[in-house]
Amino acid sequence: MKDAKGGVLLVNIDEEDPINSKLVDEIIAAMDEGDISIIFAGTYKALNQYMKFNNELYKRFSARLQFDDLTPEELATILQKKASDQGEDSLICGFELDSSCSTIDIADKIAALAPESLRRLLNAHLLDQMLIEARKVAERSGEKTIFLRI
Repeated sequence: MKDAKGGVLLVNIDEEDPINSKLVDEIIAAMDEGDISIIFAGTYKALNQYMKFNNELYKRFSARLQFDDLTPEELATILQKKASDQGEDSLICGFELDSSCSTIDIADKIAALAPESLRRLLNAHLLDQMLIEARKVAERSGEKTIFLRI
């Protein structure tokens, strides 16, 4: 937290991790000092567990944003956008999306290959995981370009 003084501290809450009362107390103390902005990020369930753990913590947050999980169609659109906007640091750099792949085809494949629970957990990170695995397969076979086909 010392490094975040005068800035922003992002606290990523995982529902699998036990709630650390000492950490919660440190966060409340940091909020009292007023030198830091704190953002909690996590699933709805995980954040609620944390907020219910300490009523003081709950009262101190002035804004709460909740984002809906991405649908297979939205994930497909993101994949198409990643394919068209490649940069050197992009996970999809070196990949080509076959022109016959429609958004609906990609969405159907995502829905078939990734259970809803996994899509809810990872959202757009699911695409990164898929691309990382595809890159590993291509590198093992010596391919320079991977064509994503449905």
